[in-house]
Amino acid sequence: METQQQEDRAFVSVSVPVAWVEPMTYKAKDGTIYDMFALVMPQDTWLDGMDVSGYQCRLFANRYNLQQYHAQQALITLSMRKDDRIVLRAMDEQGAKVTDSIKVDNVFTFVHVLKEQRTAYERAHQPAPARDDTTRGEVERSMQEEQEPHHTQPAAVSEPVLPDLMHPYGRAR
Repeated sequence: METQQQEDRAFVSVSVPVAWVEPMTYKAKDGTIYDMFALVMPQDTWLDGMDVSGYQCRLFANRYNLQQYHAQQALITLSMRKDDRIVLRAMDEQGAKVTDSIKVDNVFTFVHVLKEQRTAYERAHQPAPARDDTTRGEVERSMQEEQEPHHTQPAAVSEPVLPDLMHPYGRAR
């Protein structure tokens, strides 16, 4: 019998932007209703040499990722079994008919592709740094100062003060 720790390792998790998922329900033949997510693959997604942009797959939802979705968090964590076969489906314009499907045998390849796409998505949607006009003005002034020639006054030269070597304490009385 497997322990709980071994069962936990039977799953792979990946965090994806919440914009890529849509909640849905699935009704089994026995009438049981399951919460699921439709994960839509983002643009320029390549898997095993095929462009799978816009393809979608269905993944079971649990209470934690449903909470993440409803809390409108930036990322949602999806889990799948390591031995699952992921089926990616291309849908028609209305989303009613499947026009193409691809079976992904290696879940790790699928997760790796999702992580790469998430990184690219985060880079593309990273907020621009806030501009501070005072800092900008200081930078522009420092750049102008560097470009302008420096005209400095020579330091006033005074006679060096030398100790009186004739006196035992170094100065005359």
